[in-house]
Amino acid sequence: MIMEKQIKDKQNKFVRRTLIISAVLFAALVALTVFAVNTWPQRTLGRIDRLIENEKYEAAESLIEKYEAAEKAELGDEKQLCSYYIAAKALEEGDTEAARYRLKDLDGFMETDELLLECDYIDAGVLMDEGSYDEAYAIYAMLSDYKDSDLVMQEARYRIAGDSYDAGEKAAALEVYISLGKYEDSKEKADEIALEVTGAKNIDEAYKILEGMNLKEMQKISELTVARNALPEGVLAVGAKHTVGLAEDGTVLAAGLNDEGQCDISGWSGITAVDAGAYHTVGLKEDGTVVASGRNEEGQCDVESWKNVVKIAAGAYNTYGLLKNGTVVSTGFADGDSLATLKNIRYIGAGAYAAVCINDEGILFATHPSMLVSELGAAAADVNTAYIAALMPNGKVITTLENNPDWEDAIAISAGSNMLIALLSDGSAEAVVFDKRDEIDLSGYDNVIAAAAGGAHSAILLSDGSVVSFGSNEYGECDTEDWQLKIKR
Repeated sequence: MIMEKQIKDKQNKFVRRTLIISAVLFAALVALTVFAVNTWPQRTLGRIDRLIENEKYEAAESLIEKYEAAEKAELGDEKQLCSYYIAAKALEEGDTEAARYRLKDLDGFMETDELLLECDYIDAGVLMDEGSYDEAYAIYAMLSDYKDSDLVMQEARYRIAGDSYDAGEKAAALEVYISLGKYEDSKEKADEIALEVTGAKNIDEAYKILEGMNLKEMQKISELTVARNALPEGVLAVGAKHTVGLAEDGTVLAAGLNDEGQCDISGWSGITAVDAGAYHTVGLKEDGTVVASGRNEEGQCDVESWKNVVKIAAGAYNTYGLLKNGTVVSTGFADGDSLATLKNIRYIGAGAYAAVCINDEGILFATHPSMLVSELGAAAADVNTAYIAALMPNGKVITTLENNPDWEDAIAISAGSNMLIALLSDGSAEAVVFDKRDEIDLSGYDNVIAAAAGGAHSAILLSDGSVVSFGSNEYGECDTEDWQLKIKR
């Protein structure tokens, strides 16, 4: 019994000690918990500060979110600071989207505005690399004097001009190159395009033509020049009572009256251009020499000594040749001695008893004493006994007639004694007829690429190489329905 009692007392003492220890430990745990709870905010703020000091902004931001959720309080400055530096890091890595997301609510905080400018600057650089020059230019223009935006903006515009040119928008390219001034080779490119757009041979003439024009007008000139330069030259001509045409193989076809031998051209070859006087025919050969057949009483066929000829023109009883050096030779009735002194000629035409020339400065000259000679800047011209007609780069036609035609998009003209024919940019042709008895109907043709206006008859060349003739056919001069002529320049 005594033994059992002793054992029981020991057990009770152990239980009491255990309870006491547990109570002490519990009290300590409670005290520690209370301490931890009471000091957690302060300790957390310290951790946040240390994380920010060590540039661990993402971890600091995560801890800030926990603190704000637990304490129902906001750490505005710390949170903004983390967002700011996270945005800066994103910018270093080129992630402007992430940077903008971080900066969107930081208006006015530290150098947020500067970082947003850097976002735009980086985006513009990416657009440049991608070839989106218009979008890049818009951003650089907005950035203005930020870093080297002004300089890179010029590069963007320079590339925009190049793209515009490649797309066929030459007027738009010209406008940009002009505005860029001396940047890179902008001046040289502008000059080249000005010459190309206007068809002028002299840069001063080109800019004179373009002076005061808006972009739409310049683009129109560009398109008309392209269309004009695509037309064949010297492929169709009419005399008083005969018609001649140049075939693709360099031979010549003729129809009509042959009383003076004007149609004796069957042996010709290697011909690149033809023209017809009243009763003679002239051909320009590949080697720059000239052949002629037909009436020669006035010496109009005395061309065998000519060399280095690049263009020919025939009047009623005379023949003219434009040489490589820009001078003019002539032979025949009223042989055009007044043209012999001219230099830098780029275009020559003739009709009836007169000739017309245009030099590299765009000045138009004519041999007929009663005709206008003026600085027109014409793209081409033609002449007949009673008038001069000048084709302007803008598609209008100026004449010495009482009234000018109302054409707005002409790309070629032919002056006959009874009518003036114009080819229009849409492929159609129209005629101004001086005597209603000579009226012709061109309304059914939309693929005309050359025209020859004469006296009693005229002809047009269609894009399929066929020829349609109008007017008198007394001598078979309109028997051209089986012809196939050269259709490319």
